[in-house]
Amino acid sequence: MQPLVERAFDYILVNEGGWSNHAKDKGGATNLGVTIKTFRKAAAEMAGHDFDLDDDGDVDADDLRKMERPLAIAIFEKYYWQSNLSLLEDRVAIKTADYGFNAGPTTGVKLLQRSINLLADERGVPRILVDGKLGKKTAQMANLSNVEDLLEAMQTIGKQFYRDIVERDPTQRVWLNGWINRAMRLP
Repeated sequence: MQPLVERAFDYILVNEGGWSNHAKDKGGATNLGVTIKTFRKAAAEMAGHDFDLDDDGDVDADDLRKMERPLAIAIFEKYYWQSNLSLLEDRVAIKTADYGFNAGPTTGVKLLQRSINLLADERGVPRILVDGKLGKKTAQMANLSNVEDLLEAMQTIGKQFYRDIVERDPTQRVWLNGWINRAMRLP
């Protein structure tokens, strides 16, 4: 069986797709979910990987466009995958990583924590701190939750998160249907 990080990446890739350079995408040029900004950061920090994929002496969108899955996974592991995700049930870990890849790892964990709290409120049990850190308490409370209930709560919290983005910045409405589909899709 594939390692969890690779299964998570494959799941996320369905949401992210391949090459994109949409004028309204704040991330700019993107391939396999990796933005040009992250690609350049990785090029500066990740020794042992070739980022000048077109051999023209620079690292730019042309190189990003040529990037293939192995390099994208290496970038995902370095900047988005949190080792503590392996403490969670696999599907919850993958959904948390998906939100983190889309909105930043801290935000992905905050969405998980808010989901845990949504269930806590329904059951009248204590809430956890929403701090974006995947520590023992967050993992414990996630693992004590019914997986299906937690994933459903993650859908609810994710949809609201994306709607809030559009409410704050109506120019992002172009992405809302895709974001809602992402929130509703489960591993």
